[in-house]
Amino acid sequence: MFSLSLLNEEVILITDTATKGKEPMAKSILHIDIETQSDVNLNEQGVYRYVESPVFGIQLMSYAYDDQPIVTLDLAHGDQIPFHVKEAILNPDQPKIIHNASFERICFSQEFNGLEHYIDPKGWGCTLVLGNYLNLPGSLEELGKALRLPDNFQKDKRGKALIKKFATGIYADMSTIPVDQDWLDYKEYNRQDVEAERALWNMLLEMPRSLYPKLFAEYQISERINDRGVAVDMAMVEKMIELSNDFKETGAGALVALCDQYAAENGKPPIANTNSVTQLKSLLDIEGSLDQKAAQALCDSPNIPEDKKKILMLRSSLSQSAVTKYDKIMDCACADHRVRGLFKFYGAGTGRFASKLVQLQNLKKTHFEDPAKARAYYMGEPQFSYSMLSDIGELIRTAFVPDEGKTFSDADYSAIEARVTAWLTGEQWVLDAFAKGKDIYCETAAQMFTLLRGEPVKVENHGENSEFRAIGKVATLACGYQGGVGAFERMGGSSLGMSQDQEKKMVDTWRNANPHTRSFWYRIEDFCRDVIPGPTGGHKALTRTWTVPTCPQAQLTVSCIKLPYDDAYQLEIELPLTKRKLIYPHIHTEPGTNQIIYRSARGETDLYGGKCLENIVQGIARDILVSALGKLQDSGYPVVMHIHDEAVVEYPTECVDEIAKIMASAAEPYTGLPLKAEGYQCDFFMKE
Repeated sequence: MFSLSLLNEEVILITDTATKGKEPMAKSILHIDIETQSDVNLNEQGVYRYVESPVFGIQLMSYAYDDQPIVTLDLAHGDQIPFHVKEAILNPDQPKIIHNASFERICFSQEFNGLEHYIDPKGWGCTLVLGNYLNLPGSLEELGKALRLPDNFQKDKRGKALIKKFATGIYADMSTIPVDQDWLDYKEYNRQDVEAERALWNMLLEMPRSLYPKLFAEYQISERINDRGVAVDMAMVEKMIELSNDFKETGAGALVALCDQYAAENGKPPIANTNSVTQLKSLLDIEGSLDQKAAQALCDSPNIPEDKKKILMLRSSLSQSAVTKYDKIMDCACADHRVRGLFKFYGAGTGRFASKLVQLQNLKKTHFEDPAKARAYYMGEPQFSYSMLSDIGELIRTAFVPDEGKTFSDADYSAIEARVTAWLTGEQWVLDAFAKGKDIYCETAAQMFTLLRGEPVKVENHGENSEFRAIGKVATLACGYQGGVGAFERMGGSSLGMSQDQEKKMVDTWRNANPHTRSFWYRIEDFCRDVIPGPTGGHKALTRTWTVPTCPQAQLTVSCIKLPYDDAYQLEIELPLTKRKLIYPHIHTEPGTNQIIYRSARGETDLYGGKCLENIVQGIARDILVSALGKLQDSGYPVVMHIHDEAVVEYPTECVDEIAKIMASAAEPYTGLPLKAEGYQCDFFMKE
């Protein structure tokens, strides 16, 4: 049993109920695990659709308060949830610790409320979230292994087979489930899950110095956004799927006809399979790749015959997966035509969110001058064209719509990573450029070419030396995190027609123009080596601290601790102001190379100065966004989506200026950071 003082601290962490002048009372923690049935695929369609199934039901439930004996209830065969347990589940002031807590919370919302409303996420803590925060595996089984839990506390390895038998068996009357040895084993498996979850919680509490007190309060903000969901235009979704299927059917036949005609006119045998790249290349006498980029390059060539061009264009059009996300929306949309559960809290080691289900973070960009006009055209009777599937794919954003009688107000932070990088490292000319509202790509190019020529160079967008702006853009995107020629090429340098020597010169010039950023890479890497124990790490200091030049009250701290569950060390970078930590478990330096390596749920990864800067900058950007999401929620502006550094609010009236001000206020503690939010109003989601 953990100490009373630590329990009090964790009650703050879970419920966020501490008030000035008052000490929160210690409360028992309720641990729960349930087994359920549904005919909806949980992984593919999400828990919100899962519980809407008419055959959904809770079969088993195990629970325990603190370290008290575990109680297992056979709900399928008539056991009832005790009133005090139901009351605790519904009470937002009762701490509940569960692995993947959102699943249990949404299931109980159906069980107790019939989904009239979702149970308030306040009071719900999650060991999966804690595992993600500590950069450890997410699954209960893998997390138990990573923390070296004794075998008797780990999940029953037969669990997957038992789940397959009972959770997807679908019993119209669950009381008819045979009480055989498998069922008895299933009950024990359910009980063991609570044992494992509780052991994990107690183990994680041994790392109080690493824990972040606001973690679950932020998790609860995310859960409310997931509960709210976002509406989709189902008529449009159905129309786009229908158009896509019709296009593929018509196009497939047209492609066969074109290939047969080409073969006949050129004295070649017809090919048996137009989907075969090998056969198509042989027919057209083409070498190399036929992916979309290569096919487009061939079609753009002035020397390609028109008949070849038609075949390549049509095949390229047919290969596009335009409807994948439309199909996903159909699978995941709830009965009220809202898609819920789109965001994974702490989806990356930096704390940034990841997308689930429809994958909002990588929607295709819209290139239409008038998206509303394009949307209306395809909702009508569009003509067959090679661009149809591509257009349908680009229109996916517009399938997300505000509820009837409401509108979207969308705002985001512009170039937040470049701004935070300059703020953290003290690159004053960059901060000045942003503060004055200048084009950062033009200013970067001007700095670089001034150094190259030894005299002032002015670069204006659509003006003097405007051709240099593209170089400034590529350099800004590629070089900030210690990127070299390879990064320069990946970020667009390959399209600038430069030789590798010229690209290297641009990289070196950018570094000379940004000496404080370059210095930070090496300083932060030295900090890491100084605190890592071992033959090459040296362990010169327990902690190293960087004071942000433009914000003296903001400090970045690098430290290393011995892991309580393993004979290894963990590097921790404490972010300025929020004090949230970036965690690098199993940190060490490689003998001979002095290379820094850490091992997380994602495998072994190199850690160097530029990577540290990238993680820190993205972590700070994440903290600002999460603060903004909380402020918007507290101000009565319901967020339905957030993508990277952008928030979309669904509200009865246009409120862009208000939400932009609230988002900007989240950056106010970061003194000297020239960050603001701007946005627009829209009747469907788009990218202005």
